[in-house]
Amino acid sequence: MADSILLALSHEKNQFVFSVLGAAYDQLQRSSAWRWAKMPRVGRLPARQSLGPDDDTIELQGTIITERSGYGTLTDLRYMMQQGVPVMICDSTGNIHGKWCMESLQETQSAIHIDGLPRKQTFQLRLSVYGEDAA
Repeated sequence: MADSILLALSHEKNQFVFSVLGAAYDQLQRSSAWRWAKMPRVGRLPARQSLGPDDDTIELQGTIITERSGYGTLTDLRYMMQQGVPVMICDSTGNIHGKWCMESLQETQSAIHIDGLPRKQTFQLRLSVYGEDAA
């Protein structure tokens, strides 16, 4: 079953695993930026000086079918986010991507069952690099 793991988030005693058989994401988008200072020059175009890395963000979008993986999945993820500490990210190949901050979690519930619980939840999780030892 370990081969079904897509991505793991962990800190201290808490861990959240995105997996093919549970909370799976359909799309991972990573955005990286670099800072450049603009240096004016007389009679010439401005020059640029590298100031180093800027924000790095990851956005995950996915779907949870609650009849297959249960209903508390996003509640567990929200609990981790509310701890206010960065999480370590490890991908399916074992690469550790350093510390990241969970900034926001959006959830949409649909296909509501007669008991009021959704059969389907879509989500979007936004993370940003914590600022030390991230790859």
